[in-house]
Amino acid sequence: MSRHQPEAPANRAALLWWAAAAAGAALVVGLVGVAVANSTSTLSPLQPTTEGVVRAVRLSDESVAMATAQNKILIARDGALDVEKQLPSLVTGLTVTTGSPPTLAAGTVTGEVLWLDRQLHELRSFKVPARITALSPTPSGGVFVTYGSGNVPQYNVDAYDAEGNRQWSRRVGFPTTDLVTVGDLVVYGNSAGNIGAIGPDGNLRVPRGIHRGHAG
Repeated sequence: MSRHQPEAPANRAALLWWAAAAAGAALVVGLVGVAVANSTSTLSPLQPTTEGVVRAVRLSDESVAMATAQNKILIARDGALDVEKQLPSLVTGLTVTTGSPPTLAAGTVTGEVLWLDRQLHELRSFKVPARITALSPTPSGGVFVTYGSGNVPQYNVDAYDAEGNRQWSRRVGFPTTDLVTVGDLVVYGNSAGNIGAIGPDGNLRVPRGIHRGHAG
């Protein structure tokens, strides 16, 4: 029995073109991350190093949001640039909340988290005490934030509600590289090759290590 595949929207090719710009994100973020990791004493904004997309997230079937190495957030709709916002520092985390209506959340290298509407108007903000490495939406409309400085194994994962109030904070050690929301858990990865899961009470669940195999 075959499953029905929905017809792709006519603008899918254009959206894929915009999404393809994110292919160079790993390289740009890596270069910027090394620069930040080498300076743990301040949280000053970095100068843009190159043009290019460093973060991207889907807003809808017709639109995507992107953060660039020139410290801008862009929204493209139907394959064309619709609105942009210049920020004073680099965006290092980008996600869409589960609230009603959903909003864009951007975290920066200086530790600021901004809630933005679809026209990139700032709705509210809060700040954490170190460089943000990733954001992920909470099931209740807030955001999970992970942050730390350089290679010091004192990175945190925090949960904030939709008003920007911290719900809990968990020290996770080694520099974090990403966050993913899975049900009511937030899953993080770190530079030591570990994956951990944190429950809605802020307690760790099933942390485990990843070991690389040897090429044969």
